[in-house]
Amino acid sequence: FLPSCLPAFLPSCLPSCLPACLPACLFGLRASLGLRCFVWRGGAARDAPGLGVPRTQAWGDLRRNGGEETRHKAMSAGAGLTAIARHAGGNKQALHAHMNWVRTKVLGTHTHNTNAVAAAVATSGGAKEMHAAANSAQGSPGANPPAPSRGPLSRARWWCSGFSSSADPQQQQQPAESIHKGLVGVVADKSAVSTVGRKDVGLTYRGYKIEDLARTCSFEDVMHLLTRGALPTPEEAEALQGRLARARKLPDALKVALEQCPAHAHPMDVLRTGCSVLGTIEPENVGVEMLRDHEAVLRIGERLMGAFGPMILYWHHWHASGERIEPEKYLNPSDTLSQTFLKLLFKTSEAPDALDNKVVDASYILYAEHDFAASTFASRVTASTMSDVYSCICTAIGTLRGNLHGGANEAVMQFLEGISSKSEATSILKEKLSKKELIMGFGHRIYKNGDPRNAIFKELSHQLSSRPGGKPELYSISAHIEQMMEDEKRMYANADFYAASAYHQVGIPTYLFTPLFVVARTSGWIAHIIEQRSSNKIIRPSSAYTGPAERALPSHYAKL
Repeated sequence: FLPSCLPAFLPSCLPSCLPACLPACLFGLRASLGLRCFVWRGGAARDAPGLGVPRTQAWGDLRRNGGEETRHKAMSAGAGLTAIARHAGGNKQALHAHMNWVRTKVLGTHTHNTNAVAAAVATSGGAKEMHAAANSAQGSPGANPPAPSRGPLSRARWWCSGFSSSADPQQQQQPAESIHKGLVGVVADKSAVSTVGRKDVGLTYRGYKIEDLARTCSFEDVMHLLTRGALPTPEEAEALQGRLARARKLPDALKVALEQCPAHAHPMDVLRTGCSVLGTIEPENVGVEMLRDHEAVLRIGERLMGAFGPMILYWHHWHASGERIEPEKYLNPSDTLSQTFLKLLFKTSEAPDALDNKVVDASYILYAEHDFAASTFASRVTASTMSDVYSCICTAIGTLRGNLHGGANEAVMQFLEGISSKSEATSILKEKLSKKELIMGFGHRIYKNGDPRNAIFKELSHQLSSRPGGKPELYSISAHIEQMMEDEKRMYANADFYAASAYHQVGIPTYLFTPLFVVARTSGWIAHIIEQRSSNKIIRPSSAYTGPAERALPSHYAKL
């Protein structure tokens, strides 16, 4: 057939075909070669090494389903099949899967996703591409190749999708994008605030190891580091302390709002409400200048961190005893945020126990920042819309409220309170594991071999249990559960597990655990809000639509 075909087609097809691969060039002659082109390709498929698939399979489909349109479908399918067969390397299963695709393409029994087939055509027959194509041929979900450029992959997709000489490869149907549930593995932006779980690094705040910060610094030092980029000088530390002391005063209108929050409200809802109310009393000026000048957001952050402790404890005591506590009655200007919380909680002007204060202060440091954790990322999403800082913090508080984030330490304590001995712990834990129930306080999205914060909380919990009036049995049960989880599930305790027993031994009510988290993490939220504003682009991901196709309204709806 070559003598009859070449004179007619060489002048027109050579310029467009030569840059493409040989099979695509040959298939450009299909109008003249017709059925013979398909039979020739069927023969090539048959002759592929070790495959032994007779050309009569494809021929039989064509013969039984005649017609010009059907023949074109068959030739398209045969072309793709042949190229894949040549790369199959003797894999009969893969070729048979694609022969089934040829038949369904001819018969038109279901729509075929040609993207995976085109990927295999355009590559050198790697196992991954062949597997993806075979899955697609058999109706399996999945592995579509990336969107093509104008290269071999693009030409191959055009080749397997209809072979129209006027079709633009870029206008063909694009493959589905990869979906990263929970944004796992997605690097959303740059950040200079912290490192979390990096190999040979661990958790650092602006380059300082968390262990060093928790051992030697106060939370106020760490707050300054996170929000202003450096540890404070003595003069800066003194100025910060003065601003935080003034930030403790609650406006009367805010007190009224706190009293209206019911006693059964979740404390995180109270803090979210208090933050929002304060934002109406002392609003941030929203405008383009906030992208350049960050002092206003820094001052609002300090105002919130100073006020959150008195705020939640005002509500706590109002519903517990009807007392409207006045922070000035118990506090002095030099009291730190941890001392402020403990003094107001126990309504005393005496300095808190040194170990109790260390537990709260260290917990503030350990909880202060954790890269793009859910609440932090939520605050950055809100900040990216150019919203005010109070809205960003409210977003973050609502996100932190969940048990899979900030509320985990409360869930841990509720679990531990129901266990009185190590033997009972063994029985309960085995039962929960057999039912595949979630054990709070274990596992972490980032830390697969242990949370570096856990060791610090564990040591503090142990010190508390060893002092007079401590709870050694609580610590012993906690350590027993930790060991069981390592042995049975290879899961390691995260920061929340020993934080629960530490807070409990200080005397902090369980329902106030997460509000402590808010005081601490606000420093990280503020750092990230500033970072987002400094190089802003609205955060707006896309979804892979899985709903119904476009359709008409039901007939009983009146047409406008």
